[in-house]
Amino acid sequence: MGETSIELRINRHQYDALERILTESGIKTVMQARLIELYRQTVPEQERVDIDNQIESERLAAERLEAELRRFSVFRITEKGSAVCLECNHSFNFMQSAYQARRYLRQKMDPQPSTFAEYFLRNGTQISEEKFSELMGERIEGSQNITGLFDIDLDNGMFHTAHHLKGWASFHLKDVTTAAYYAYRKSYCSNDDMWKIFLNYLDGRQITKMDNAMSLEM
Repeated sequence: MGETSIELRINRHQYDALERILTESGIKTVMQARLIELYRQTVPEQERVDIDNQIESERLAAERLEAELRRFSVFRITEKGSAVCLECNHSFNFMQSAYQARRYLRQKMDPQPSTFAEYFLRNGTQISEEKFSELMGERIEGSQNITGLFDIDLDNGMFHTAHHLKGWASFHLKDVTTAAYYAYRKSYCSNDDMWKIFLNYLDGRQITKMDNAMSLEM
């Protein structure tokens, strides 16, 4: 971040001699250390302090910007009697997640993961139940970073998705994956048309009473 390279020239024979002698440390490592030492000996202490503060300020600003721009999806997937919570670095939305569920159940993934959670963990990180609940609250409150938050229960055939302000919406998994099939079956459809097909199929199929087995705190 903010680094500048310096090009130095030396005869090849001289370079080979140095490289032979500095086999353990390496020329670049030694030159880097010498450059830093030259900086410390040459630049006044107060100026170095000011520069360090500026570097730290720029680093923090870059981290804040990265956090603001980050987009990710969140899942809790129950399968074979085990629940896994995770953050996925891919920004899956409701329709895309439903489509991936269909691909998994029909064994159309390449390579086919041993569990559905494994598919998302290829580009994600496992999190705790507490962290999942925290992100659930952020999603419902309107976080721009979280593109979708889902509780998918393959054992009981349920698909729950959290919406901004509206809270949870629940569907039978079969309905969601069928909606995804109709949305994705025509490759020439625009994204808007796909969403219309997907949501039209699910219209009236939402489950109004939460499944008693669902363990999320509302």
